[in-house]
Amino acid sequence: MRVQKSRQLAVWVAALSVVATLGRVSAAEPAGWWKDLEIGTRSTWVYLTDHQRDINATTAAMGSFYGSIDQLDAVQNYWPLKPFIDYKLCPYGGIELAWDSLTARTITRGDGHTDGDLSIMGPMVSVFVRYPNTTGLTPYAGVGVAYYRVDFDEDADWHVPPGRSEIQTMDFDHTYGVFGYGGLIWKFADNWSADLYLRYTKVDAEGIHWQGPDGDSYGGSPSFPLSHIATGLGVRYSF
Repeated sequence: MRVQKSRQLAVWVAALSVVATLGRVSAAEPAGWWKDLEIGTRSTWVYLTDHQRDINATTAAMGSFYGSIDQLDAVQNYWPLKPFIDYKLCPYGGIELAWDSLTARTITRGDGHTDGDLSIMGPMVSVFVRYPNTTGLTPYAGVGVAYYRVDFDEDADWHVPPGRSEIQTMDFDHTYGVFGYGGLIWKFADNWSADLYLRYTKVDAEGIHWQGPDGDSYGGSPSFPLSHIATGLGVRYSF
């Protein structure tokens, strides 16, 4: 645990160092288009809004997400590895380009085993509005669309079941998500601000389950709801 915390602290320090270096470089140049630019990074905690099925349900659709999978656990990653760039079109709003990622572990509650981890990652583009004022606290809100690459990292025992001449994989299509968010910017020093962030994203992952001796026989069409709430903290530098 101590090593994990030390690594996370090191990543935060490295991220701040990069932002500070870019800030020093920009300060030495004449004012230009980048005067309306902000860069930063965030760390988030994620809650899946549809993460469990009723194991006592009377139908298979109500009792599982796919096959024996009846629970999805968000794998939390608190490293500040969700960078973003804001460009203000006016004092009251602009556009944001950000990077997002999420991993959900598939669980069968009956015996606790997992088939593997389902991950999404990709860019997010949004428009935002702000309410600038003299308090040092600036509320903001925005809406946007995300494009996600979807990967499934199979558990070894599910991929090649012991004692069975079979190979299993899941291939997922890339997908889109829509999201809305809000937050609060607190300016604590010249050019530097802390960022309190809350976002809801609606997204699903659909694919194909392959199985058989050579892993090329159609086994089904899994679909997993990955809509989630993300909340967290960040730091930003204003040029």
